[in-house]
Amino acid sequence: RLRDKKEGALRKELAELKAANAKLEADGTAKAMEYKAEMEGLLKAAEDYERKTKEAEKTAKNAKKTLSAFEKEKDELQQNLDTLMGEHEEMKQVCEELMAELEGRN
Repeated sequence: RLRDKKEGALRKELAELKAANAKLEADGTAKAMEYKAEMEGLLKAAEDYERKTKEAEKTAKNAKKTLSAFEKEKDELQQNLDTLMGEHEEMKQVCEELMAELEGRN
């Protein structure tokens, strides 16, 4: 009988240990899946960040090109304006000389 009691106690303890082990394994599997999902989320966030960074760099590069083109066009327009202003001054001076000559004839 003592042997049967010991054997029963050992079987009970073994069953409890197996149940505890199964719970630990299930908890470990659940945690591993949770961490895996979290890591996948972090990887996706990193990929999104990298994609957005590249897009922003591309946009900045295009903006620099556009700004450079505008500055070049502005310089060309300024040169044209300066030329026109110079021609205007020459025409104004010619007109004044002609008016003075006409007034001198009268």
